[in-house]
Amino acid sequence: MSNSSAFSITPQAIRHPRVNVRIRLSLRICNIILILEWSITNYSQVLPQPRQTPRKSAREAGIRRLILDEANAVALALALPEDLPITENKVTHEYICPEWFSQRTGAVGNISTRKFTYYVSHDRKFCYLERMHYQATDEGWRGLQSLTLSDSETNTAYELATNWMRAVGMDVTGLNRDFKTIIAPETSDGRGARREFGRVWWVYWAVGQEGEGSVASIRLSLPEKRLMQLRVENPKYILRDPLPPLDVASNTGKVWK
Repeated sequence: MSNSSAFSITPQAIRHPRVNVRIRLSLRICNIILILEWSITNYSQVLPQPRQTPRKSAREAGIRRLILDEANAVALALALPEDLPITENKVTHEYICPEWFSQRTGAVGNISTRKFTYYVSHDRKFCYLERMHYQATDEGWRGLQSLTLSDSETNTAYELATNWMRAVGMDVTGLNRDFKTIIAPETSDGRGARREFGRVWWVYWAVGQEGEGSVASIRLSLPEKRLMQLRVENPKYILRDPLPPLDVASNTGKVWK
């Protein structure tokens, strides 16, 4: 008998119970392996993937640090209810403007915490602050009051607004000189024709007549004396310093022109 015939499987061997069991077991193992491979390949595409944090360029990381410094200075000057200092791990959202856009417009970007958003949008200067989620609680602040406006409320709203403006380096004197100052409670239209005054006030410097827009404004709530929004659109009336030049790397020069 040749060597090849010694290792061949004869029909008698296939019919042997032990050989059949081994073959069936081998086939089942192969099937299980194939099924596992198919499952891993297909289901891995639908399973939640670990969140990938995009890597930031040296420019974005540097600008973020500058805006953080500015936000800390603003929060301290306004005595905002922030957990100071504001560090990177306390930032809930951010936007850094593209370099070409910053060079053309002077807009840099903004960062948000759980309580406020800080904008650097005009000539690389802080110009806009907004309290987070205030719209959701407006109804709670709009307690019904008399339709007759008291002088004390008007004076309090104006004093608070101008003090906040000056605290962050806004030119209140120039705004008062060049624009009409309007102090009014916020109104809300009901289902019918009735309008109700509430605790939310506006102090703004109107470009034209009332209702035609403004160059700067403060939104606040009384009697809580709570700052809800601060805005100055014209950098001429922003006296604070712009963000300093940023060296991204020794060979790339300045971000700002």
